[in-house]
Amino acid sequence: MLAKDLQDRVDEIAGIIRSVWPTRPEAGIVLGTGLGGLADAIEQEAVFEVRELPHLPAATAIGHRGALICGRLGGVPVVAQAGRYHAYEGYPQWQITLPIRVMHQLGIGRLIMSNASGGLNPHYDVGDLVVVQDHMSLLGSNPFCGVRGDGADADRTDMSCPYDEQLMRRALEIARQERIVAHKGVYLAVTGPNFETRAEIRFMRQFADVVGMSTVPEVIVSSQLELPVVAFSMVTNRCMADVALPPDGHHVAQIAAVNEPRLRRIVTRLVGDLGGETTADRPRRARQSQSG
Repeated sequence: MLAKDLQDRVDEIAGIIRSVWPTRPEAGIVLGTGLGGLADAIEQEAVFEVRELPHLPAATAIGHRGALICGRLGGVPVVAQAGRYHAYEGYPQWQITLPIRVMHQLGIGRLIMSNASGGLNPHYDVGDLVVVQDHMSLLGSNPFCGVRGDGADADRTDMSCPYDEQLMRRALEIARQERIVAHKGVYLAVTGPNFETRAEIRFMRQFADVVGMSTVPEVIVSSQLELPVVAFSMVTNRCMADVALPPDGHHVAQIAAVNEPRLRRIVTRLVGDLGGETTADRPRRARQSQSG
């Protein structure tokens, strides 16, 4: 696919949304497994089921509705993706990340992401929140695979610091004020849909704090778009390398849903911070120079 063809699809979807909801959203929100309850806090002004929009596939994962919700959270205009896509559903990553490009086209200045994850760090407990400070990917693909750009660097992006430091600090500050347990950690993305073997857990623990099956593709595209990102990972099960304790996808979604109200409080306050900002106040994603 040509980059121009991808942009044409983004323009078409954004045009349909704008024809119904012309408001420019301040933030985009991606709701992960079991975390769709946050959508209930949004004062909904327009809702688009993915079947009503071209080029977007069905969301088939447990606990994922498959809709774009436009409205206000704490009085601030937002657009939320209620139900994301995953590589294990068989979709290419350019399609998985299409909603992020649409949100950017609609005018968002921040992206707030959430996911459910397995806790690799032995100090993390079920229900803990992790503010992602960096990630590793074992997905085996990339949102730019199969998309031919318009120039030599069109499919490259700087990933030296993909998560916004200012948003991370504010998220952790809000968590402390709300007396919510929150860590700063590294997220490892795997394809799934199967859960990890005990040997894989031992390997992963050397490099990451939590493991999940999403988020990284969207962050890569956000980095290309120079869109500041903050990502929250809800620990829904502990990955035990020495105990044969098989996880269950439905249980993971239930645990995430039970603990979702605490994430909702942080996200609502984080979005509320944007209420008094102007477009000129929006920080560009910080970039870090590299040599070699």
